Amino acid sequence: MTFKDSPWLMSIVVPRPPHFDGQPEDVFTLWGYGLFIDTPGEHTGKAMAESTGREVLDELLGQLGFDDIADQVRATTTVTTVMMPYITSVPPLAEAEQFRAIEGELLTEALTGWREKFPEVEVVEDSRIGTGSSALVDASTDASVVVVGRRRRPHHVGLRLGPVPHAVLHHAQAPVAVVPHD
Repeated sequence: MTFKDSPWLMSIVVPRPPHFDGQPEDVFTLWGYGLFIDTPGEHTGKAMAESTGREVLDELLGQLGFDDIADQVRATTTVTTVMMPYITSVPPLAEAEQFRAIEGELLTEALTGWREKFPEVEVVEDSRIGTGSSALVDASTDASVVVVGRRRRPHHVGLRLGPVPHAVLHHAQAPVAVVPHD
C-alpha cells in the first residue's frame, strides 16, 4: 500500500505469515520504505533518514489514522530500521552532458520508426540520467499517461513485474499502462 499524500511517499507491504522460518503464529511482519527519505514527515516533522524506529512507526500510524490504537500498537510493536545502500548508474556531473547528448541521439533514432508508424501520436522525447523508475515517476507529474514495458517471463506464481513497472505502478502521479513484450 502506498500513501500517495505522504511526504515520504511511504509504502508498506504485509506479507502472508509466516514470513520467516520458525516465525511464531502470534508474530506478524510488515515492511515499509519511503521514496523521499530526506523530506520531513507529516506527523513526526523529521526526515525518514533521521528517524528512529519509533518515529517511523508514529508516521505510519498517523498516515493510517490509527490515533485511537496508537498506544497499544507502540506497546506491542518492535521496529527495526535499515538504510538500504544507494545504488545508481548516474555518471559524474562532468560527463553528464556528454551522456545526455548521446542518449538524446539514440532516443531520436529509436523513436523514428514508431513516429512513422503512428504519426497521429504525439511523442515527447525526454532523456534523463538516473534510474528508470525515478525518471518515469518524475515525468509522470506532467504526463497524461505513463506507458511502461514488462517482459513476458514465466514465473511460478504467474505473471511477474520487474522493479521498474512495479515502482511506476506504485508511485506514478498519472495513469499507468503496462505493456508486455518479448
